[in-house]
Order: sequence, then structure tokens, then C-alpha cells
Amino acid sequence: MRSAPAKQTARLAAVLLALSVLIGIAARAEAPAYAANGDPAIASGSGVLARNAGQDSCQRVFYGDQFWYVIAFDGKNGSGETLRYTDPAGAEQQLYPESAVTLLPVGVGWHSAFNSSQSGAYVNAYGWTDSDAAEPQTPSDLRSFIESRYLTGYEDNGEPVAAALDGREQAAILPRVLAGVMDGEPYDSNKIRGAAIENALLWPLSEAEAGCLPDSIRYVWQGIYWWLRSPGDANSLGTSVLDDCTILRNFHFVHTVLGGRPAFFLDRNAVLFTSAAKNGKVSGALGADALKPAGTNTTDDWKVTIKDAAHADFAVTSVSRPAGSKVVTIGYSGAAEEENGTISAVIKNASGAVRYYGRVAAANASSGTAKINLANRMKNGDRLYVFNEQYNGDDRTDYASPLARVAITRSANPLRVKGRSFAVRYRRLKKKAQKRKRARVIRFVKTGKGTKTYRLVSAKKGKKSFRKRFRINKKTGLLTIRKGLRKGLYRVTVKVRAAGGIFYKRSAWKKAVIRIRVK
Repeated sequence: MRSAPAKQTARLAAVLLALSVLIGIAARAEAPAYAANGDPAIASGSGVLARNAGQDSCQRVFYGDQFWYVIAFDGKNGSGETLRYTDPAGAEQQLYPESAVTLLPVGVGWHSAFNSSQSGAYVNAYGWTDSDAAEPQTPSDLRSFIESRYLTGYEDNGEPVAAALDGREQAAILPRVLAGVMDGEPYDSNKIRGAAIENALLWPLSEAEAGCLPDSIRYVWQGIYWWLRSPGDANSLGTSVLDDCTILRNFHFVHTVLGGRPAFFLDRNAVLFTSAAKNGKVSGALGADALKPAGTNTTDDWKVTIKDAAHADFAVTSVSRPAGSKVVTIGYSGAAEEENGTISAVIKNASGAVRYYGRVAAANASSGTAKINLANRMKNGDRLYVFNEQYNGDDRTDYASPLARVAITRSANPLRVKGRSFAVRYRRLKKKAQKRKRARVIRFVKTGKGTKTYRLVSAKKGKKSFRKRFRINKKTGLLTIRKGLRKGLYRVTVKVRAAGGIFYKRSAWKKAVIRIRVK
């Protein structure tokens, strides 16, 4: 842990920090709530964040201790356009990478000089105050504030203040290179002054990046300006965004204390679920009946569930279900023993959409069992998954293992059938075909599970075939006796199969011999 940098501006920064917190709260209260068009309250991955990325009414994500705007998704805006800028050579360059969600704070959480006069000279280099030295040593004020505020923590009047992002949230951030330009090289609106910075986790926007944003995202509050990382045209000047959303390269001296709004790349591959920031992961009480239907999100505010190393060893070791029961018992190992640790489950449909979510057991030990009641919850085509998670409540990041699919053991289908006997009047057959519903021609000794399919095998009178004189509906079992069939005893053989489902296998074909006397 280290002290907050820039001693010359620390007192002013502390006063402005208190003001900025109030501003951040007010800005959040004033921010319009845009309907999310019925998005599910919990969704796999991060795809729901793509809507309106970097545009008016973009989605917001609670991460660390604050909300962040989604300003790009896979390097694109909400219209699917790749965000680019033109470099000094006139070439189009992509600003943001794919496989990342680019996030920018909704408000300003603190204030800092870009560079205070620590060595007697103002320098508009984001990386180092002494960027022109052969071996630069001292980080700029702005860089130090970003790293201490979000990554390392700092001291305030001798009291430790934790980093805004914990280690697991930091692990889900994709590092980037902040490319630089040296003295004498053409100005580049997406680069810093001086040597490049490798593996930057959080960083101020560049002039080019801020230029892609609408005023609704640039604006913080009246009288609040914020720094960009791009240098000014002179050593003592930097680039900033004004309270009227104008981007100016030479408006502020770099020792001026302005707001900070660092962005970062959230790794899409690390996101297991995106859920509504409030009431997004609704569960019943811990236990077999915890699964609850996924609701809908009526706002654009979200939180994420991150896959992390602490839960990576979770595995399903056994699955059992008594015949006839709809309660599945799973055995598991590798669960993290922690506060708020649970064994959780989701049911997804064939398209991968989450239909049910629930926390079915507390993870009190690294191994154990959990029961899940699937009655009236699973449908054909659905799949059941379990995972180990630390559920931290509304407006907080959750952490979890990857999903483990639960293969449900299916019982033998109990279908048994028997043909019935009945009579048909010849005088009626002379006029028109006669029809009989399934229940009058086939009896289910045991009903069987799943949709039934019917097929006509044969129809005989003695040894002679009359198959063309009969027809059976393959879905309903309705038997049709064609017009004009003559008197006599007919043996009609039909086979039936039950499709099974979540808990039962598909049955074998079962034969039913129907005796029909035409008289």
C-alpha cells in the first residue's frame, strides 16, 4: 500500500473528492432509466450489454464500487459499427479490441492534477513526470491516482483505503498497451506523450476515444471537467473534456486539478452471467425448491458474475434420481469454502436462455451433495447446470465456477398397450367411412411418458390383407375404416411408441391388435 501521490494537490483533491462523491450520487439519481425491452433478468455471458454501446441510453454495469457506462462492445458501438480513428498517416485504426466490454465510469469519483510540478517543470506525459529521462522513475499524478484508487489502495490521513476493484475483479480486466509518441513525431490523438505503457489495466480515454462518445456520456455535471490522456500542444497543457462536452487540447494547465474517469476492458470470456443490478438473481430459500423463474430487467443497470480461480476446481461427481422422482441429487467436489458461498443451479432452454435460477445449497464444505427439485420446471430440450458461486447481493460482483452440466438419468418408459374389440354396422360403412378415437381402439395398460406416435402395421381378414382399407392418425391414434368394407372379422395391428422426456427414455414400439367385426 502506498500514500496518495502529488502532495501539493492532496489537500485540494480531498476536498474535491467529497464533492465528487456527492456529484456522482446526484448524477446517478438524475440519469434517465431506459427500459431494457424485456431483457431477461439473468442472461448467459455478456451479450445483453451490447445494446446501444457507446450511444445514448447505453447499458450500465456495477463493478467495484460504482456504475460504469458500456462505451464499446467487441470494439463496436450499439449500431454494430467498429470504432476507429484516423492516425497521422491517414490510415483508419481500430480503437478497441474484440472479446471485450469497454467500460467508463458514470461519474467522476476523484480529482487530480495531470502532472504537478514535482521536479520544477510541468510535463504533459501521462506515463511519467520525467518521461524525457533515460530511465523515467516517477509516475504522473493522474496515473498514480488511477492506480491507487482502483488497483492498490492508498492512505487518507493515515487511514488505509481499499482499492475500488478487488483482486478478482482486476483479474477479469484485459490489459492494454498505451502507445506513445516521442518529441518531434506527429501528434496522434490516440497516443500518450513519451514511451508506451505496457499492461495498463485502467487508463484515461484519449482524444480520439472521447470523440466517439455522445454528450450524454461525456457530460458529468455543471462545472466538472475531466482529463484525457492525450497531451496538449505545449508541455504545460493537457487535453480535457469540459462541462459543455467540448474536447479541448490546450484549455487546462497540467497542474490543474480535474476529474478522473479511467476506462478498462472487461474480458467477455470471464463473464459467466449478466444479471439485473437489483433482483437479477432471485432464488427461493436454500434447498431443493430454490429454483425460481428468471424475470425481466426493466432498467439498463446490470451486474456480472465472474469466473475466477477460487472456484475453478468445482466439479460434479455423481448424479442420482430415484425412479419416478423429479428430484435430482448431485454430488460435488472442489467447492470454495467462503462467506456467501453456495451451490447454485440454472435451467437453460435449447437456445441457451436461462429459464430458472436458484441457490440450492450452502457450500459449507468443499465436497457434499445438493438436491434439486425439477418438477414443473424442466421441459423437453431444457438442460440443467450447477456451479459454485459466491453470491454477494444487489449491486455487487459475484464470483463463480464454470457451469457443470447435469446429465439426468432417465428411467425406462413404462408404456404398455392392448387392442380393444368393437363392432361396426355394415349399413353405415356402405354410406361413409367410420372413425373411432384412440380410446375406443387402444387401451393404455400403462400410459407411458411423452408424446405418442402411432403406426399401422397390418390389417387382415383371415390371411388376406386389407391394409389399404384402414388408416390411423400418427399423432392422435384416430382409426379410420374406409367406406365399403365388407362384413367379417378383421385383425388390425397398430404399434405405438412414447417419446419419453426429461425423466424417461423413449419406449420401444409396442403392438396392439384390434379386433373389428363388420356386421
